[in-house]
Amino acid sequence: MCSSDLKSLQKAIDNLTLANVFIWVKNQQGTVIVQSQNFQSDSDHFVLKSLAEMPSKPLVYPINERYFVLCGGPLTVNGMNIGKLYIALDISRDQKMLVTMVMSLSVASILAIVGVTLAITVYIQRSLIPLRHISQLADHVNADILDRATVSLEGAPSEVKELARTLDTMLGRLSDSWEQQRQFVSNVSHELRTPLTIVSGYLQSLLRRGNNLTETQKEAISIASGEAQRTVELLKDLLELARADKIGRAHV
Repeated sequence: MCSSDLKSLQKAIDNLTLANVFIWVKNQQGTVIVQSQNFQSDSDHFVLKSLAEMPSKPLVYPINERYFVLCGGPLTVNGMNIGKLYIALDISRDQKMLVTMVMSLSVASILAIVGVTLAITVYIQRSLIPLRHISQLADHVNADILDRATVSLEGAPSEVKELARTLDTMLGRLSDSWEQQRQFVSNVSHELRTPLTIVSGYLQSLLRRGNNLTETQKEAISIASGEAQRTVELLKDLLELARADKIGRAHV
């Protein structure tokens, strides 16, 4: 290859060369015959030109903490195979920006995950507070405070409020049922006490005046009188308990 051809090739390479693009040509013996002018100011040009093989397709190659996109192929001019053309594009700046961006995104993702986790934790803890109140109420509720037991949940999630309303409704029904049971026991005790007292009195009177009764009849009447008197005493105790319970609830 004559000197004029080399000058033309050098001029063509100079026209294509940019600050971050390095171009050089090796002849068939592996000697660099032309190269871009920016090789003179680059400290890594020896490493680049010493590479024996270049990929035919672009490939990222690290050199001394710098990154280059390398590719190469045969160079033919006017049907003559001159050698191989090599091109190296310095992408170190873009690579550093990409690494910085990836690290920033990673940090932002971690912070976002931590923030969401903390928010979910706080939300769950706040949601559990009303449930603890419900548990405490269920643990301490008894027959004496059924009519006053209510669940007040301000600021709780809508699902928990619905549970609280259902619990209040259930406590109200239990209170009504308990009050009806108390009233029933009181009414039955009061209504049965009088007739049973009368029956017991008649049986005792019959025993005192029944001179013409047989021993078997006297025994049977005596048993009936005793059972009637025992039932009267039991009803009396029930009435006393009902009154005491009503007085105790009034003072609570």
